[in-house]
Amino acid sequence: MGYAAIGCECLIGLTFVLAALSKVRNGASFRAFVDAVRGLGIARNRAGRVAVAAVGAEAAVPVLLGIALAGSSALLVAGLVTALALLSAFTAVISVSMRRGDRVTCRCFGASGAPMGRRHIARNVLLSVAVLVALVSAVANPSAQIDAGGAVIAAAAGCLVALLVAFLDDIVDLFAVGPDVASR
Repeated sequence: MGYAAIGCECLIGLTFVLAALSKVRNGASFRAFVDAVRGLGIARNRAGRVAVAAVGAEAAVPVLLGIALAGSSALLVAGLVTALALLSAFTAVISVSMRRGDRVTCRCFGASGAPMGRRHIARNVLLSVAVLVALVSAVANPSAQIDAGGAVIAAAAGCLVALLVAFLDDIVDLFAVGPDVASR
């Protein structure tokens, strides 16, 4: 595993930690997420279960990646494949929602009021690329030589990018001009 893989794994792991925790940090956050799930056309009596499943799957990614640090390449691959499957599913849901003309609030990281849009699809595509980089590195070069300093820098860079991902809506809104920038 090389430095790019370390950075990408930290990016993916922290991104999914922040996504899961932001939805369950309090009752109001989880209810807002359930409401967003209902806004996607999920029946009221199923929205809660779908929301719990989504949060559980998001939480599984960093758990698998964390356990993989003990040296389990199978768990690393399982965590990365889970992340890729979730990102693909989330991207498909956003695309369908946009095509239908829905204005569902993105609750990917909790408190954002932005409707799901192209920026969220772009974010998920970039995260998917990071997953693929980590997967290819894990499979093609599992025993790459790395030094501790480089690993720390790569991990820190991945964590920094994860924070930028989590606050993407706020950053875009900060620099946006006009009232409706989420769908751009």
